Amino acid sequence: MDDNALLDLQEDHDQDEIAAIGFFSVNNASLIGGKLVGHGNLYTYKDNDQYGVWIKGSSNITVANFEVSEMFCDGLYITEQIGIGTSYGNDGISIMNCKIHGNRRNNVSILDADNVTMESCTIYDSGDRQPACGICVEPNDTASGDIVCSNLYFKDCSIRTGKSGNDWHYRCFYTYNGSSGHKGYVAENVTFDNCQLQGYFGNHHGKNVVFINGTTLDGTKDTNPNL
Repeated sequence: MDDNALLDLQEDHDQDEIAAIGFFSVNNASLIGGKLVGHGNLYTYKDNDQYGVWIKGSSNITVANFEVSEMFCDGLYITEQIGIGTSYGNDGISIMNCKIHGNRRNNVSILDADNVTMESCTIYDSGDRQPACGICVEPNDTASGDIVCSNLYFKDCSIRTGKSGNDWHYRCFYTYNGSSGHKGYVAENVTFDNCQLQGYFGNHHGKNVVFINGTTLDGTKDTNPNL
């Protein structure tokens, strides 16, 4: 896509879920360049969800030099693909040099994925729909097998909530075990490498979550001592 290309979504919808751009059960694909604006503040169907880039049950996907903002739900949504009697997640997702901001729920949601790299990305100002996170790792009840997102690597990223660093309603990063069917943790081997974080850091259900190479946090760090 041309770097100056603009996808401008200005129509409301009455569907349960829609995605402006989707990678559904595909391998070796990329989205390079462009800008997507969702105008989620204009929505009247308040129980329906609008996602920017939805990656579902795919592998070796790259999104680079792309900007997504103002979606009614999440800017980037990485989930399992549900089939008949089975479901499967994602593997090998690279998000490079992207701006993801002002989306009304989470800027980035990771529900089922291994080997995710985000590098040189700017993520800021998640909105007013809870959990209102910069990055949220929270598998669904229907997620595949292990229900643990492994090897999440964030390098040279700026992740900001735009809210007070002590307000747990607005988290720059969040791991949450929302289902009794999950293990005691939902993410493992999560690395923040030379990142700048601002806001409430709620690592409630992540294992081996580390800061390296000068990563800073301006805000409260809340970590489960049992993991």
